[in-house]
Amino acid sequence: MAKDWREFYYASPEPDRLPAELRALATRGAPEDHTHLVVATFLGLVMKAHPERIASWFTELGDLEGIWRTALHLAVWSSGTPEGRACLLQAGVTPDQLPPAIDAMRDPIDRPVVLDMLWRTGPASRWLTADRDSPTCQAGCDTREPFAS
Repeated sequence: MAKDWREFYYASPEPDRLPAELRALATRGAPEDHTHLVVATFLGLVMKAHPERIASWFTELGDLEGIWRTALHLAVWSSGTPEGRACLLQAGVTPDQLPPAIDAMRDPIDRPVVLDMLWRTGPASRWLTADRDSPTCQAGCDTREPFAS
C-alpha cells in the first residue's frame, strides 16, 4: 500500500485505488506485526465513507488469502454499514467469526496496536475535533469529510 496514498488520503481522497493498494500489500506476504489491523482500520473508514462501493470492492478482492483476506473482512465489518454486513453475510461470514471491531476513536488504549490504529485515523480525528468556529480554522481549516471524495 503506497504510504502517500494512505497518509495523505484526507487531502486527496482517491477511493478508486483501494483494491490496487490492498493487493500491493498482499503481494508482500504476511506482516510480522499487526499491520493488517492498522490497514483494516484505515480501509474501514474509506468503506464507511463509500458504502455503495463495498460490495464491488469485496467481490474484486474476494480472491485474497490469509491475513489479507482477514484484513478485508475486518475492514468491511468495521465500516459499520448495512452494506458491509450484507456482504459478509452473503459470503457466509458471520459476526461471531470476526473478532470485535476495534473503534480506535472510542476504545481504551490497552495495547500498542490501538495507538497504531489511532495514528491511521489521525486525519479523521483532526477533522472530527476541529473547532470550526475558531479564527485559525476559518482562515484555512479543511472541514471536508476526511474519507469522502
